[in-house]
Amino acid sequence: MPELPDLAVFSENLQARLQGKTVHSVECQRAIRLNTSPEQLKSALCNASIASVRRAGKEMAFGFTNQATLFVHLMLKGKFHITSVPATVESQMLTLSLGGESLVVSDPEGQVSLKLNPSLSSVPDALEVEGTYLRRKISERRKKGVKAFLIDQSLLRGIGNAYVDEILWQARIAPKSVVGKIPDHVIEDLLISIKSVLTDAIDEIKKRKPETISEEVRDFLRVHNPKRSVSPTGHRIMTEQVASRITYFTEEQVLYV
Repeated sequence: MPELPDLAVFSENLQARLQGKTVHSVECQRAIRLNTSPEQLKSALCNASIASVRRAGKEMAFGFTNQATLFVHLMLKGKFHITSVPATVESQMLTLSLGGESLVVSDPEGQVSLKLNPSLSSVPDALEVEGTYLRRKISERRKKGVKAFLIDQSLLRGIGNAYVDEILWQARIAPKSVVGKIPDHVIEDLLISIKSVLTDAIDEIKKRKPETISEEVRDFLRVHNPKRSVSPTGHRIMTEQVASRITYFTEEQVLYV
């Protein structure tokens, strides 16, 4: 599933390629998770031009010149394609014809979610979260596991399974730690790690796949990486099911319980 760094790069590249293009037709090829009818989606987007493409948490927000906004959540296996031959894309969910080329959203599992003009979320983005907010939420959920806490999109938007492991490793917090038991100075380390891990990942993805709009790049990850057996500091990488997800960690990380 694409996470914040992937989507940040996708959004920049999609905006560069799509901004100013006009939607000539809208097709929902399969039964799709949509908060309105396909007819209303077509009415809202046809003849409008794409004004902006931005990331919003783990979703992509397409803004149009008529003030409509379409949020796309790719879920686990969704992908964006820009093609002059949309029929060649398998598992199409949505196609926006832009005159000469099309933006296609595909998903072999059919789980892609679309929202037209949704209410804006009040939950902060992981790159913008402040210490006051994070500490308040921790005080409200003191018994929650730290991994489950950080990937809960109702508390903090953008972090998923891969990057939470990277963040916790950098902050030296064991994934089974209880948030209410983590010392305040370590919470400060966690805040720093959230932003540095995510911004560094964005830079790394741009270096490796500067034009990507769909491919997840994870080969540079330091612990959440099946190709690695030891961390950069020389400690064995272990895996375990935590918060219902395969979790990568090392013995360097302190368990707070």
